[in-house]
Amino acid sequence: MHITTASERISNDSSTKSPNSFMSEDIVYLMPTDGQDNDRIHSQHWALKLALGGNYDAPVKEMLEDGANVLDSGCGPGTWSMEMSETYPQSKFHGIDVAEVFPQQIKPKNCNFKLVDLTAPPLPYADDTFDYIHQRLLFAALGDQHWDSLIPELHRLVKPGGWVEMQETDDVVVNAGPSTHLCMEHIFEIARGRGANTAVGRSLKSRIADAGFVNISERIVDLPLNHGGKIGELFCDDMKQALTTLEAAILQRDPENWGDADIRKKHLDNFDTECTQNKTALRFRIVIGQKPSA
Repeated sequence: MHITTASERISNDSSTKSPNSFMSEDIVYLMPTDGQDNDRIHSQHWALKLALGGNYDAPVKEMLEDGANVLDSGCGPGTWSMEMSETYPQSKFHGIDVAEVFPQQIKPKNCNFKLVDLTAPPLPYADDTFDYIHQRLLFAALGDQHWDSLIPELHRLVKPGGWVEMQETDDVVVNAGPSTHLCMEHIFEIARGRGANTAVGRSLKSRIADAGFVNISERIVDLPLNHGGKIGELFCDDMKQALTTLEAAILQRDPENWGDADIRKKHLDNFDTECTQNKTALRFRIVIGQKPSA
């Protein structure tokens, strides 16, 4: 019996996509996959770079300068890979994603992209291929069973002595007011309803340890929402754009609060005010681990 993969389901649906296309119901990822969401993700990248103080935490700077083979797992539109490939021209960057929203032609020579379904291992690379693997913000794209198979697969792909880095939010919103809590729970609950593990960030350390990684460390950063200057504005805009994109799904889930335009606007306005007054933040975790040397 043939089991249809996510990649095949996207291909099968391509002729009937609407201007704002989403994955079919049996795929976890909940955001549009036709490029409509790319601007939000590009902006999100720059906000994260500012908030985190750079594009990576793993101790790979010297490796990247000398020339490394790098995998960007779940690359989306390829913003991280594109910038990193220009910053480190001696290294090669390989971006993979289930949706073909990444650049096809206009990209640096040391950067390439491939359509790959992370939920259907084995991934199309040999053992010990990459010096460094980077993966970010797949909390709304993968369920527990996918994380259980993917992290050991990344361990297979990274070279002995190489590093894996995972950057994920979890479903902890610090100092959330009533409207903020309502809005954020809509996002998390819709993702959970599709099978996503929105709290995966809290288990990443144990998951990569179980897969065999060593020298594991975790950094926790609370990303400001609508306070703390430009970074807070960017993250607040990111969340509100996500709410707008998911409006139809939220309306179906909560017609009482989202069906009336005035009530919906009130919650979104309150979201801004509450986040500023309460110093609301979204918890973010960066976990790195090294594959033991042979």
